[in-house]
Amino acid sequence: MAGEYTFTYDPYERKLYVTTTTSGGVYGDVNGDGEVTTVDITCIYNYLLTGDEVFLSTSDVNGDGEVTTVDITCIYNILLGN
Repeated sequence: MAGEYTFTYDPYERKLYVTTTTSGGVYGDVNGDGEVTTVDITCIYNYLLTGDEVFLSTSDVNGDGEVTTVDITCIYNILLGN
């Protein structure tokens, strides 16, 4: 996904915050294939469960600076048309 990404690690909270400014791309398209599918959900699960940071920069779907299960819920809502 095109855009600018800023990563900030808070050592006290042990959290990595991501700030994104996307241009182009599809909202919720974590893996950058141009579609929002269950594969995008799997990418976020992989990050949350294993720490695999391959798609970390695009996993903050709701733009709150954190990658959480809320981002997965956002993609479910996109897939359901909500």
